[in-house]
Amino acid sequence: MISIQKSLLGFGIGAVAIAIFGFVVLGVFGMDSSQSFGMFGFSRDSVTNSIGRMGGMGPGMMGGFWGDSGDGELTQPAYPDAAAVNVKLDDFRFEPSNITVQEGKVNITVVNEGAAVHDLSVPDLGIRIVALPGETVTTGLNFAAPGTYDTLCSIPGHASLGMTGTLIVLPPA
Repeated sequence: MISIQKSLLGFGIGAVAIAIFGFVVLGVFGMDSSQSFGMFGFSRDSVTNSIGRMGGMGPGMMGGFWGDSGDGELTQPAYPDAAAVNVKLDDFRFEPSNITVQEGKVNITVVNEGAAVHDLSVPDLGIRIVALPGETVTTGLNFAAPGTYDTLCSIPGHASLGMTGTLIVLPPA
């Protein structure tokens, strides 16, 4: 009987700790669409900069890796007259989940229709495009070689909830 009471007490303390953590996170970052987050009034830019908005590309491509684009910019500008691809991020899926592009310059527009921060990441290429809730982000990418790559949302837990897919880079037509 005493061991059951101790187990229940431990469970209750854990549940309270998780609830308090959740309230602190919501209080700090908020869940609204204003230009600031939470009771501390963090600007969207400060939150975005702290999570790393978009890394450049990996080997054979321009830019750096996950938040280090080399020149201090957070995103690569869109390329004029490049092919365009739109990807919708929702809680918790990509649409489309399989993205096909041609080798070369491509503008990818990520639209976050979810209630949480999401990203479109291609770890093998060093690509990470972050979008806050309700945000649309367009970035220019230059794919140097054909191949098939796994995509995911790298926010902890999101991939396991279904935010995964495939990027297929085809040779030039």
